[in-house]
Amino acid sequence: RVFGVHRFIATSFGVLLLFFPQALNDSMATAHRALPAEEGFTLRSWGCFCLGVGYIAHAAQAFELKVQREVARGMAICFSCATGLSLWPLCSANFSSDLRRGAVGTGVFYAALLVAYTAGLLLDNDLPEKRKK
Repeated sequence: RVFGVHRFIATSFGVLLLFFPQALNDSMATAHRALPAEEGFTLRSWGCFCLGVGYIAHAAQAFELKVQREVARGMAICFSCATGLSLWPLCSANFSSDLRRGAVGTGVFYAALLVAYTAGLLLDNDLPEKRKK
């Protein structure tokens, strides 16, 4: 189930980042500011990455259960690191309040995905034997 939900989330963010980086930037900033070309390029690059993750999550639904677990572990590791990284601006005085606000938003998002994948891995042990491959 986590893969099914995550494919839509990742693909949606990928499209937003790729085609509407200014709108996404504005949603995380306290005030509108023009998006420098370098940042726009970086956000669009992340959009391409998110589209790839969306496809992986989509395809993983058809994988054997053992392979699904390995993909889920990889996603959990990824979102664990991303959640930790999002805490960095909150712990340092070197970051602006806008960046801190954005870090909180992305940190909550990454933490939710971490919880979803971790819960999926932990609850997977309760699946009926006939579903396990």
